[in-house]
Amino acid sequence: MLSPLSGLIEHDLEEKSFLLKVEGTLRLGADSAEIVLPIRSLMQKSADDRLVSFLEEIDRAGLPSLDFPGNSLGALLGKISDERSRMILSLIEPEASIDWRSLFADRKSQFEELISFLSSLNREVRIYHYPSGLNRLRAPQLREFGRNLPVVIALRLLGKIEIKKLLHEQSVIFLGPATIWALLDYLFEGRVFYSRIAAFRFEHKTGVIKKSPVSQLMNGASLESVIKSFSSKSRRIEAVTGNYFQNWKKPVDVSSLGTFNIYSGSTVNIVKTGTAGPKNFPCIQCLMCSSVCPVNASPYSLLMGNTKEFRPNSCIECGLCEYICPSGIELSEAIRIRIESDSR
Repeated sequence: MLSPLSGLIEHDLEEKSFLLKVEGTLRLGADSAEIVLPIRSLMQKSADDRLVSFLEEIDRAGLPSLDFPGNSLGALLGKISDERSRMILSLIEPEASIDWRSLFADRKSQFEELISFLSSLNREVRIYHYPSGLNRLRAPQLREFGRNLPVVIALRLLGKIEIKKLLHEQSVIFLGPATIWALLDYLFEGRVFYSRIAAFRFEHKTGVIKKSPVSQLMNGASLESVIKSFSSKSRRIEAVTGNYFQNWKKPVDVSSLGTFNIYSGSTVNIVKTGTAGPKNFPCIQCLMCSSVCPVNASPYSLLMGNTKEFRPNSCIECGLCEYICPSGIELSEAIRIRIESDSR
């Protein structure tokens, strides 16, 4: 046994084995000077062999796409070989609780080297940045978030795409900040994906966020233990996993949250017992819902009962209209009901 070594142990009684998960990279029988990081090994390959070796390396590491759950990163990056492909590197994600701007500023040189490396795989592939330029990276705005964020960003950057088709089926490669971060960890530091940056949003009873500490959580970490470490009055706290765009759900007891899943969302909302859900106020006819709609579906028309003007076939259910509504009107639910009625 190795000691001290912090981590998690999963014991399988039937197989008479255990799996030890640790934070960091464990290498046995090799001098640190002999270790070659994946990015250095790949850059030594010829231009013709580099792409194949890169994809094999990603598959070997088992890196997932955190933007499209259930998809391997290697399968999506395989589109780089297509000369028609376009790649989007986004430092904005739907949860909006993590200040990726500051985090990536500390890894600026690695990020820029990654861009240069990806460009070398296929010079014909155009790479888009969102927002553009790390040096000029500004704070994200309300209209830049949504449930279907990759499609929203692709629409803004590329213009014409088929919203009913998957992006990779249209030769669009989308990498969000969490996916890029995991890629940097492996290529430049040799760390496999077993932990993820997570944010904790503490909400007042009015819904106002009080603070949002960020932690690096391992897969399988006890959410109850993490939340208790934030407050000595943990018995007065309840929590619900999710992000800005989930419909309100009744908070559940901390002890029933289970463990953190690195493959799902990266935000845990923490609220005090008895916190009330959002209230719907009358529409003030500000037209903000329609102004932020990326596909001009005219959600305001639906609110006003002008169903002929509302275009349900164009709606991508990104949630922007509901998020920006100053009255807190549950537009997503109204749109869902309308779309379901049209499909009957």
